[in-house]
Amino acid sequence: MKNKLLTSALVGSLSLIGLAATQASAQTTISGNMAISFAAVSADKPVTGNSYQGFGRETQINIANKGKLNVGDLSYAAGFSLEFDGSDTNNSDQTQENMYIDFISGNTTITVGSDHIQNTDTNSTNFVGIGYIRPDGIGNVNGTYPANNSPYSLNGVGITQAIPTIGALSFYYAPNSTSIASTDILNGLKSTEVEAGNNSKSELLFRGNFNVKGLNVILGRQFNDANDSNATTKGEDGYHYSASYNFGQLTVGVEKKVMEGTDTAGGTGKDETLTGKSVGLAYAFTPALSVGLTYAEAETNLTTSKGIEETTGIVAIGYNLGPVTAQAQYKHVENASSVAANDGSIFAIRLATAF
Repeated sequence: MKNKLLTSALVGSLSLIGLAATQASAQTTISGNMAISFAAVSADKPVTGNSYQGFGRETQINIANKGKLNVGDLSYAAGFSLEFDGSDTNNSDQTQENMYIDFISGNTTITVGSDHIQNTDTNSTNFVGIGYIRPDGIGNVNGTYPANNSPYSLNGVGITQAIPTIGALSFYYAPNSTSIASTDILNGLKSTEVEAGNNSKSELLFRGNFNVKGLNVILGRQFNDANDSNATTKGEDGYHYSASYNFGQLTVGVEKKVMEGTDTAGGTGKDETLTGKSVGLAYAFTPALSVGLTYAEAETNLTTSKGIEETTGIVAIGYNLGPVTAQAQYKHVENASSVAANDGSIFAIRLATAF
């Protein structure tokens, strides 16, 4: 028994020595960011709860580590973030922000985790504005313009291949459509991993400039394996095509997004397809002061709303105060959520800092 205990202790000590050596050759950093916002929603034809105002917040702490592996010339990077946004309570979503272990060999990176790989969760024509183009809030509902169909925030595995001077090509696969890692190292499997209305999701994506200075191109395609047992569920496939170009002080861009398998009416059919197109420009009057303009159109294939086009105009101004940035944005919306005459405006300001 003593020999066995001694052997176990020795193995444990060697494990700790190896861990200490690994950590000694690695680099750990702690960073964070915080944003505080104020928004006011006003409808031209007010209904109950349709005109309101209030504050919002986004706060995040990031812990990251990187170094060399003891295999070949491989490197690694690992980390996780703790996120606390305005509507968050204490739940598992907060700990799945930017959670990853990367294995790196030259221009190739394999990543395992969530919320870390390059993605299409962006609007490429709202250069100075706050958040998505989608005009949420008018009529107390979300707008029609597609926001995000990328599975990057789900737990999965992906690969990114950097193409020098051209850009980066990536593929990400999430085996389950729920964003929560619902098991604790495989404990309690019998009640946690179930077949959902949508099964696996994946995204094929290119981001780069094709060796043209000032150009930024995003070409993304999302795939979804729908659950065949639900005849009304349509796969949440999607597209993102955008390009922008910087002329110095002036930046211009165009974007098209398509999102399938959703339901803005709040039903369970998941048979709706949203299509959004937008153009935008920004002008930097000084290195600190920029102004942006965006115009967007969106439509749905729902029979009840077909032909009713949602239009959104955005005027935004941003100022860099050094460690703090300030933004103000005004949105004018017509036919919000593809509802005729559901018009209104949204005003927002935001202060943000990083540390």
